[in-house]
Amino acid sequence: MAYKSKTTIFGLPLIHISASEPAIGFIAIGQTAYGFFSIGQFGVGLVFGIGQFMAGLVTIGQFSIGPIMSIGMFSAGWFSIGMFSAGYEGLHLIGYHFIENNFLERFVPDWEGLVFSLVYLIIFCLFVFLSNLIVNMAVGGITSGIEQIMLKMNTDEKGASTGHETLKGDNGSEKKPFPVQKTARICFFILSLPLVWFGLHQLRIDKAFDRTTVNRVLKTGRDGVGEVVRATDMSVSINDSQAWLVEVLVTPDDVEREPYMAETIVFEDEGGSVSVGEKFSLKYDPKKPEDIAAVP
Repeated sequence: MAYKSKTTIFGLPLIHISASEPAIGFIAIGQTAYGFFSIGQFGVGLVFGIGQFMAGLVTIGQFSIGPIMSIGMFSAGWFSIGMFSAGYEGLHLIGYHFIENNFLERFVPDWEGLVFSLVYLIIFCLFVFLSNLIVNMAVGGITSGIEQIMLKMNTDEKGASTGHETLKGDNGSEKKPFPVQKTARICFFILSLPLVWFGLHQLRIDKAFDRTTVNRVLKTGRDGVGEVVRATDMSVSINDSQAWLVEVLVTPDDVEREPYMAETIVFEDEGGSVSVGEKFSLKYDPKKPEDIAAVP
């Protein structure tokens, strides 16, 4: 697969997409990509880059270096976010803190929600990548076998030798067999997006990173008291705190409202726990009572 636009910027094609050779363009997409805006497994994005190993002014990747901002499992930059990060300022939400500073608060009102959303996006992309990698390894042999069977059937129909690797069309030109393996990979990639989203939702991972809702409820919600009915350790650590998924019996301060069940995420210091029967102050959204947040 390869595409190179005729339009150029700074002598580079506006868009260059290539899977077999390095993609070099203003917008570069490929396994190896170099451009002002790059998407690839390896590459450099002078302005912005996203991939597994990426360098540029602003980068997102498993291993990323961005002088302005870098987001990744291992990242380095002036402002860095990651599991293991180094930078002058940063929000290192998962793992050890080298430096902690709410730099974004100066420019983005809901900076915490933005950062948590970016981290969740990285987790989502990593799960999509891993699931596709595993499935591609598993079905590679199967689809190759199907392609060989289809090739054999078509060559038999044409009266050609079954040992031939290519087919001849009606006009005598070479005709390649239907790309079963590539089609299977594309179909699974499309299917993996909702599957990964559903899986993370079932594990409530998205809820653990949903700081926008928490901040909104804490600012505009009404008071209530929550009693823990069930608590589950989510095995997710954020800012040296352990995330717990708790089912809560909510008793609103508003006497006209009946107590009801809801669930939320609470954070305890590492080594701490949440006990059934424990009560705590919370806030709830009267328009969406299921949205609750523990008061710090």
